[in-house]
Amino acid sequence: MAVSAANGSVFIWEPLSLTILAQFQDLELTYSQGITSIGAGLLAVQAKKTLLNYYKYGSALGLPYKKSTLGDRLKCVAGWRDLVAAGTSTGGLRIWDGRTGEMVASLAAHATAVTALDLSERVLLTGGEDGLVLEFHLSDLYSGLTQPRFTYSHHSMTVTRVAVWGERRYSVGLDYCVGVLEAGEVRERLDCASGLTALAVDSLHLYAGGSDGTLYQLKPSASQWKWQNTAVSGLSLLADGRHLLVAADCVYLLATESGERLKSFKMHKGPVACLLLIDRPAALTSIEDNRDPFNPLERTVNAAFRHPLLLKGRIPAPDPVQALEDKTETPSNTSERLLKLNQWMYSAWTATWL
Repeated sequence: MAVSAANGSVFIWEPLSLTILAQFQDLELTYSQGITSIGAGLLAVQAKKTLLNYYKYGSALGLPYKKSTLGDRLKCVAGWRDLVAAGTSTGGLRIWDGRTGEMVASLAAHATAVTALDLSERVLLTGGEDGLVLEFHLSDLYSGLTQPRFTYSHHSMTVTRVAVWGERRYSVGLDYCVGVLEAGEVRERLDCASGLTALAVDSLHLYAGGSDGTLYQLKPSASQWKWQNTAVSGLSLLADGRHLLVAADCVYLLATESGERLKSFKMHKGPVACLLLIDRPAALTSIEDNRDPFNPLERTVNAAFRHPLLLKGRIPAPDPVQALEDKTETPSNTSERLLKLNQWMYSAWTATWL
C-alpha cells in the first residue's frame, strides 16, 4: 500500500504482480508513517490537522467511510492486530483498542514531536525530534505505568524510523546513524553518508534509506545504490526475504541479493509519501458489508479497560520493582514476609518456653 504525496491517493496493490486491488481518495498530505491498517479498513492521519480518515475495505467509491477529530495533532500511527498507537506533535503517546475505539493509555513521552513508532505483541518503540528512542512494554502501559523500560540516546538529531525484530530494536535518524539496540544497550552503531529516512529489517537483512535517495544495505553485506534524488520515504521487506520495496519518486521492487530493480509501480502523481506492507485484506475480495466496521478513537482514557491478552496471561503482568526501580512491595510479597515473620516469632516463643 502506498500514498501519493501530490494528491493523497491511496493504492493497495500486489507487490509482485503490480495488480491494483483498491484505490482510495480524499487524503490530504500525510506523513511517512501516517497510515495503518485496522480491522476492516485503514486509519489515516491528516497532516497538520486533528482529523482522521477511516477507509473501509471493499468500498466501491473509495472515499472516506468516516471521519473523526482528536484533541491532538498526530504525527505517526502504527497498528498491531487490534491495537493502534499514535504519536503527537507535542511528544505525547496514545494507545487505543481498535475494535472499540477505547483509549487505553495516554502519556507524555518525548520533549518534542513523536516522529517514529513500531508496535509488536509486547513492545512499543518510539523515536522523537528530541533524538531519543524509548522502549515501552505494553503490560506496563495497560497497568498505568508510564515510564519507559529503556531509554536510548545515541542519536543527535531527529529519529525518523524505529523497528522491533525479535529481541533487537533498530533506529535511524537524520544524523546519518543506524542504531542496533538490545536490553537498554547500543549493540552497534553504523554510520552512513546521508541523513536517513527509512528502515527495513528481518533476521538476515538490514536496510536504510537516505534523504538524498541512496539505499544502504548494511547486512548481510555492505552495499549502496543511488538512482534518483528523491528521498527514500519507505522500505519494506517481503516475507520471502528475496524482495525489497523502496518508496521514493515511485515504488521499486528490488532483488535483495543483487539490488537489481525488477519492477516499478508508477500510478502515483509525484513522490510517494507513505509505504506500508500489509497482509491482503479478506474484505477486498468479499461482497461489500454494510455493517459499520469502525468505532471512532476516543479522546480520553478508559480507566476500566483491561486488554484481553493481559487478562488471559498472554501478556505478563508488570513487575513494579523492575519497571519503576523502586522498593515498593507487592501484596503477595508482603504476605510472604508476614508469614515468614510469624513463623520466626512462633519458633522464638517455643524456644523460650522450652
